[in-house]
Amino acid sequence: MAKFSPCVRNFSGKPTFMKAPEDQIGISGGVASFVCQATGEPKPRITWMKKGKKVSSQRFEVIEFDDGSGSVLRIQPLRVHRDEAIYECTATNSVGEINTSAKLTVLEDNATVGPSEEKVLGEGTEMINILMKNA
Repeated sequence: MAKFSPCVRNFSGKPTFMKAPEDQIGISGGVASFVCQATGEPKPRITWMKKGKKVSSQRFEVIEFDDGSGSVLRIQPLRVHRDEAIYECTATNSVGEINTSAKLTVLEDNATVGPSEEKVLGEGTEMINILMKNA
């Protein structure tokens, strides 16, 4: 008599996002990190795009998760006009493709915002909340 393992999955599934990148505000000269993670069968491949083109620069680093389920797009050092854009994460497998995106806004390092306005700068293993005050 054949035995079946309940852990074995033999179906195909279009990718679905487990973690989508979030909009961010960064400071010129700083770092921004976008996280994208997807599941599906077969396991989807994650790619990053900026303005419709695959990211490619010495300042852009794509760090793959050990289990292959996603990656982190890290941009360093940030440049005000050059890096401000919509960044798109695409998850693709033989069954389908899905996309999601996030906006990066980069402020001058001497920029000021309203009193006690909190901005989220960065993402990844922990969120960095910085309380920005007028000079």
